[in-house]
This record gives sequence, C-alpha cells and structure tokens, in this order.
Amino acid sequence: MADSLEVEDVEAAAWYRRQAEEAGSISHWPDDADPECPDAEDAGVEVGVAWRKAATAFGLDPGTIVLWFSGNEAYDRRTGANLLVDAPRGPLEAVIRGVLYAVRAVAPTVVLGPLPRFWVDSMLPWEHTAAYRLDRKVKESAAEGEFVSLGKCFTTKMSKRHVVLDKARAWFRRDGVHLTREGYCKVAAVDTFPTWLSMDAWDA
Repeated sequence: MADSLEVEDVEAAAWYRRQAEEAGSISHWPDDADPECPDAEDAGVEVGVAWRKAATAFGLDPGTIVLWFSGNEAYDRRTGANLLVDAPRGPLEAVIRGVLYAVRAVAPTVVLGPLPRFWVDSMLPWEHTAAYRLDRKVKESAAEGEFVSLGKCFTTKMSKRHVVLDKARAWFRRDGVHLTREGYCKVAAVDTFPTWLSMDAWDA
C-alpha cells in the first residue's frame, strides 16, 4: 500500500542513519548514565520532531510513531546472556516510561514488543526468556491499546507452555537477530498487529 509505512524504506535510509549518528549512543543502564535518563527522553523528542520535519519535506502527513523494543536491552550482544535476571528494578522502567512520554507528546504511538533469540532461548518456555522480561516491563508502561506483544508468535505450544524451538531459526537471518521475510510475516500475522503497518525485509 502506498500510504503505509515500510519498515525498510530505501529512500529514507540515509535520513535514519543521520538521526542515529546525531543522537549518539544512549545507554539504558545506571552504571553508564543518570538513572532518570534525561538523554533518552530528549532523544525521543528530538527524533520525533525531526521525523515530523522529514515527513513534511517528503510531502507526507505525520501519522503514528512506531516504537519497536529490540532485544538489545535484554540480551548481551556478544554472549546472548539474559541481562535482566539480576538487574535492579527501576532504572530500565524509568527509561521506558520516559521515552514513551516523550514520543506521545509528538504523535500517537504504537509500541511493539521484543522477540526471543532462538540461539540462546532454544527449548526455553517463553516466560523464561529475556525477551519476556522486557516484554512485561514495556507492557506495564504502555497505555491501554498501545502495546503489541510479539514474542509468543515465535514459539510453539507444547503441552501447556509456549516454547522456543529450533525451527524459529528460519525466521531469522544468519546473525540470529534480524528477521527474514518469513519472520516479518510471522510478526505481521499477530492478531493485534496494526493492519496499516507494512512489514518487509531486504533480501539477505
């Protein structure tokens, strides 16, 4: 659809990269930043305002901001270890609330939850994954009807539990993090996923 957002928009890719470079690296952890994390909130406002300006420049009407919480807040990037097992409650929740508050001031918001990572979560019930812990934290901070939980769609029901099986490998690229076209189709098939949001992937 011409009026739907493309997750991978080639025309806007350079603009996305500039926004990331200008924003710099924003830590989510108390050892690296103030627990209140004002930088994260400021970044939410700055990127939101820049997004509205970019939309105008492209001749588009700003619509809804889509925030997709990745697993980078929950998994160690090198080892895949669960970062939330022993994390103190409070700092990360404050960041999530601050970012949501900031972007809501710019436009209506849809929040997408994180996905499990099969290479560390294989054979784990969904509720035992780092993605699930982050999913719950985001849901607690999101407004009613604002949050879409996605992680369970990458599991298979076994007995009374939903488990991450090795077959989930087909939904990820070789890095085990980014999705294949089939993976995006799984996400888009979630009942509560916005019908106006078009999901796609570049060919690997």
